[in-house]
Amino acid sequence: QIPEAAVVMTDTATGKVLVYASHVEKGNLRDLCAEATAPAASIFKIITGAALVEQAGLGADAKQCYWGGEHKLQMENLIDDPRRDKYCATLTDAMGRSLNTVFARLASKNLDRDKINNVATRYGYGSDIPFDVKIAQSTLKFPDDELGFARTSAGFWNSTLSPFEAANLMTTIANGGEMIRLSI
Repeated sequence: QIPEAAVVMTDTATGKVLVYASHVEKGNLRDLCAEATAPAASIFKIITGAALVEQAGLGADAKQCYWGGEHKLQMENLIDDPRRDKYCATLTDAMGRSLNTVFARLASKNLDRDKINNVATRYGYGSDIPFDVKIAQSTLKFPDDELGFARTSAGFWNSTLSPFEAANLMTTIANGGEMIRLSI
């Protein structure tokens, strides 16, 4: 009783698509694997993490203390406050545990829209990804305000991608940052 589902799996060494499956229970049958309508959510943290390393020079052991922001990120969550910041995490910990507030704070302090867009573009955001089936382009839009920028950087909203592009992104990372053409 799953209304919609999609999965794309690849052989990361060869780029061969092993699984490409889309399921729509009712209504307009369509290829969910190729649609870029799903929120990128925590997958976008990979882009932000790469930007923090490449554009801001942070290392895997860069530490950020934080509080709150697990489900909802507010402006007060972006402000360093030793009285409230009960937890601390490295960039590695934040990636492994998908810590929204750590990504939001680090991005707010160290990045801007151009820096993240630069990395996102190199990983295929907003581009046609060559494949045997037409894949919709992912979207990324940063609001003008600081909180909106931080929320987007943490993957809360304002970015979409297709399941295919998520698999393409992971295959690119598995290949040391080299994007290879995926094929059936």
